[in-house]
Amino acid sequence: MVRFVLCALFLMLTYAPMRAEAAKVPFLITTGDSITNIGQVPADAKPAIERLTQPGVEVGFVYSYFGLFWLDAWTWDGQYCLYQGKTIWKLTPLQAAKILGVAQDKLSTPLLYRFPSLLVLLVLGIIAMIVIGKFTKSDDEIAAELRKDERYQEAMTLFRDQYNKQIAQQQSTESATEKSTSAESSEVDDDEVKERQIRAALEPGVALLVSKGIPKEEAEQKLEVLARAEV
Repeated sequence: MVRFVLCALFLMLTYAPMRAEAAKVPFLITTGDSITNIGQVPADAKPAIERLTQPGVEVGFVYSYFGLFWLDAWTWDGQYCLYQGKTIWKLTPLQAAKILGVAQDKLSTPLLYRFPSLLVLLVLGIIAMIVIGKFTKSDDEIAAELRKDERYQEAMTLFRDQYNKQIAQQQSTESATEKSTSAESSEVDDDEVKERQIRAALEPGVALLVSKGIPKEEAEQKLEVLARAEV
């Protein structure tokens, strides 16, 4: 063990102490160096190592990162080190392995260095969108299925009749307003008018579907999909 400690200290002396600093642009971009602890200095080696470094040093892994909103998007230049606070002494993998008392190929690297958090979230988000898109039907697909259901066919007949009546009534009202010299001019949002007409025209069809045993909420949602696909 003494030989190992002396070897480790000799190699360590070739590295000048460095500081890990993080530069941050508030609220958006984060970049700098991050240190993750990967182990403790063995008790029998600690006094000699601390004499050449600082009291309380531990074995860590320091790396550079770039991120958004404090989530790492990319990491690079990872190295093993001894550190205390933000002061670091870089180590080779062989030195780190000897200090920790493990084989070099058994050294670990931080999970967030291998898989940056923001990058993982983006990948998971893309996968989720693909899965949702694969198993979620579009309104057109839902409407195509509903058109095969006789109950919704009947409900749509009622919707068309009621909707056409409202359109005819609106045209009649607009015509009368244009002829009246005493009528106040007003500007009505066409989209709002159409929305009210659709809502009112859906009511008879929804009532029919409910009478046939379909829950009201389901009837409203599905009949509206059919109606909007048509008008």
